[in-house]
Amino acid sequence: MERLIFRNARLVVLAMLMLCTLNVHAQQSRPKPVAATDVSKQAPTSIPVKCVDIRDLGVIARFSRDRDQDQKLVTTGASRSACANSEVQGDALTGAGDLLVVVDKKSYDEALAVKRDGDYVLYLNGVALPTDATILAREAVGDEIVLRYRLRQGAELQRLWSMIWSDKGLFDKQDLNVAIVWTARGSTEPAAVPPRAAASGAQPQVQITTGDKLTLALGVIGVLLIVTILVGISSDALRDSGASWWSEAKLWWKTAKKLPPADVVPFLTAMVPTYTAANNPDYERLAQYALSGAKVAEDKIKETQLGLALLVNKWRPVRASYSLSRVQLALWFSFAVMTALFLWLLYGDLRRIDGSLLQLLGISIGTAGLSWAADRNAGTRPYLPSQGFLLDIVSGFDEQSQLHRYQAVVVNVLLLAVGIDHVVQHLAYPVFDGTWLIFLGISGAAYGVGKQLVENKAT
Repeated sequence: MERLIFRNARLVVLAMLMLCTLNVHAQQSRPKPVAATDVSKQAPTSIPVKCVDIRDLGVIARFSRDRDQDQKLVTTGASRSACANSEVQGDALTGAGDLLVVVDKKSYDEALAVKRDGDYVLYLNGVALPTDATILAREAVGDEIVLRYRLRQGAELQRLWSMIWSDKGLFDKQDLNVAIVWTARGSTEPAAVPPRAAASGAQPQVQITTGDKLTLALGVIGVLLIVTILVGISSDALRDSGASWWSEAKLWWKTAKKLPPADVVPFLTAMVPTYTAANNPDYERLAQYALSGAKVAEDKIKETQLGLALLVNKWRPVRASYSLSRVQLALWFSFAVMTALFLWLLYGDLRRIDGSLLQLLGISIGTAGLSWAADRNAGTRPYLPSQGFLLDIVSGFDEQSQLHRYQAVVVNVLLLAVGIDHVVQHLAYPVFDGTWLIFLGISGAAYGVGKQLVENKAT
């Protein structure tokens, strides 16, 4: 009996020892709670902003800036005395520019003392600017740190303008909430931005642009548009190759006007041995027929030249038909340049062109290349006078409207309308979906193949 009791007691002791051992291991493996002193040493989620100074970029801002307004201290809720040593002034943030953010030196040093996988990012009205806002300088002024940020026009800053454009308008101002918030590296979730402080002084404001900038931008675009249209109408930049005999006839006409009347007949006879003065009325009729825009037959070219040389009044050669591929290339090139200039003058900073717009330009160049290759393979084409812009771009050298030309025109007009609407709605470069770019590429390929297989049969 005693032996049984001793054995049970020994098992109980062993069980208690095992329980104690497991408890010790559990206590050792359990994470230790963070002491209050450790929490205080961690980096804060944001650096409190004391006041802000706004410096605009651009020529217009330099001349239109109100110097009296510069003397007003802009704060974000702190008292004026808190930023007295920094001596900052400012007005509304308009487009790109410089932003001087004043923070407390002690808070700034504490925030940077703890290193974590991330960085402190400038936020404007809840929009993060890790790329579009670059720190140019840090300056210690007494107990404060002045951080000078350079705001460059980009996709991040564009979100701010889109928000203001939706809420207010081009010229309406709204309060600007400036915050410096720690953001984890690679994080796609927006950080929690501190709420707006109740301003005791002047609240910093933001607006998209000014009336002067918009007027200048629209004026420059209007002038460029008029110049582009005039160049396209008066030159051969957007047309197929013209006939060389028009230039030769013009030279004959200039020479005949300088000669005495008795020397005109020998001169024309030397140019065309078959010339007969008795047929002058027939020659002049052929010249008027050519000047009306009609197609001149190959065997009537010399007689038409004689008639043009005999005309009394000054005349201008009839230009060749418009080329669809050249018009498409000029269209998207002009659209890209004008959009860039418009946004540059509107915001005061030239933003890099969006990738989809560059792809669209590349597709247009490829389409023009296919068209030029088709023309080269066709050899010498007959001269085709222009019948009007719309008729020229939808018809080929057979002077018949072609389906592959219609679909190319429709796709380009549709994308142009979408691009202009995007610029107006978002005040940014248009972003074309990849499927639409593929659609445009297919359209260009169909145009090039159709020109090679269908139109070349007519020649």
